[in-house]
Amino acid sequence: MNPFILLILGFFALAIGVLLGYFVRQSLAKRQAGTIEAKLQKKITQAKAEAEQLFTETKEKAQKILDEVKRQE
Repeated sequence: MNPFILLILGFFALAIGVLLGYFVRQSLAKRQAGTIEAKLQKKITQAKAEAEQLFTETKEKAQKILDEVKRQE
């Protein structure tokens, strides 16, 4: 075979490999981004639940203090 034809075939094979590698990498990155997003959403939900619990506890303690002060008056 002519070396020029082999060179052209090698170039096209390299170009196709680069394109396939690029698209595979993009696909993997999108999947990983989805899992990271899910983890962050779970942490946000947990933080909101914890904040709500702390708010409720604080509100109850404040009400007890107010009741105690009223009773002492």
